[in-house]
Amino acid sequence: MNRKIKNWVAISSAATIVLSSAGYAFASPQYYSGTTATTNTGTVTAASESAQTAPKNVLTIKRAIDSAISSNINLKKFEVQRETLLKEIDGNTSSYMSIFAQQNYLQQNLPNPTTDPDAYAKAKAEMEAAFNKRMAANDVTMAQLVNQRGVIDLSKVMEREGVILSVNRLFTSIAQKQRDIEILTQKIAQDQKNYTLNEKQYELGKISHSKLQEYSLDLTKNKNQLMIEQGKLQNYFNELENLTQISNVQRDYTLEKQPVEYKPVELTAASQKAQQERAADYSVQVISKVANTKIQESLYENYPYVTAPDSTTNFAKLSDEKYIAQLEESQAKRDAKSYAQTKYNNLQELQLNIEIAQNEITKLEKQLSDIQSKYKLGLISKNALDNSSFALDEARNNLESLKLQHYQLRMLYENAYFAGLA
Repeated sequence: MNRKIKNWVAISSAATIVLSSAGYAFASPQYYSGTTATTNTGTVTAASESAQTAPKNVLTIKRAIDSAISSNINLKKFEVQRETLLKEIDGNTSSYMSIFAQQNYLQQNLPNPTTDPDAYAKAKAEMEAAFNKRMAANDVTMAQLVNQRGVIDLSKVMEREGVILSVNRLFTSIAQKQRDIEILTQKIAQDQKNYTLNEKQYELGKISHSKLQEYSLDLTKNKNQLMIEQGKLQNYFNELENLTQISNVQRDYTLEKQPVEYKPVELTAASQKAQQERAADYSVQVISKVANTKIQESLYENYPYVTAPDSTTNFAKLSDEKYIAQLEESQAKRDAKSYAQTKYNNLQELQLNIEIAQNEITKLEKQLSDIQSKYKLGLISKNALDNSSFALDEARNNLESLKLQHYQLRMLYENAYFAGLA
């Protein structure tokens, strides 16, 4: 009998293990524009002043990654689960050997084929049928065990990849958020100057009270936004501390600067198709469904060795389960390609927005140059020059924020394990 059940690695029932692991990387990158809140005012003690002026240690990305990996609970759980599975696999291998030993024993105790050929033939057929069924069932068990081991191995790889992506995301996000806060703080200072000047304009009757209120509302809105952005920055630091298990990162460390390299993605039909196929090949959902399909096909092909020979219901059930598995596999591949396409579209949109932002900077640089010339001639005020200069700073910061978003999304897009995930 040709049994076709195989040990396919990586697996249906444990797909949720993989999808719940590496949670930081699966989560969509958080992009914020704007800035953070000012600290609470109060009496500065000598101790706090000393702490503020004390030089901070540099927290490198490598140290953060190493610490995050070494303290990762999921990775430790996977190691324990894998050891348990290896023992079960060894036990199933021993079961294989015992089945063969029993087969040899029964072979030696068959009726004499010369003196009683009919009894011999019947006993031999019954023995072979029982042997085939036991071996097929054992193969199913082994396939399931190996599949579970495959899930754990894949989960470990994805967990590590997820940790690395998450640490990089947090380092770059914190750096950009700190820059956002700096720009917003400057904007509030500049808006305060503008408001003071507009107050004088109002007193002279040159603007209405409602117009003055508009300036006041803008100033209040930016101050509120500053507090919101400060909270977002704190959340980033909290997330980094939870991930790395390093305490007081914001207070005690300066983060190593992580260069954000802007590398436009090739926008061609061929590159788009190639990336979709790659995402389908490496997606954990697809790998899981492919393994499940192979098991269901093997169960179907090995009937009646796995199920009762006289049960047409079991045969119909196996046929249905095989068909469902094949459909789920096809759907998983379509989903992976769709998610890769979405990332591709988002990257394309970001690249177009980056071009627009670069053109805006060029325009503002020219405007600033003209305003500087007029200021030197005494044609405009210093405040008008400051407004133009700050508008250019804002535009440049916006460009850097767009490049960061592109960088973080590209890291997911180019990572084979995450390209096909939502």
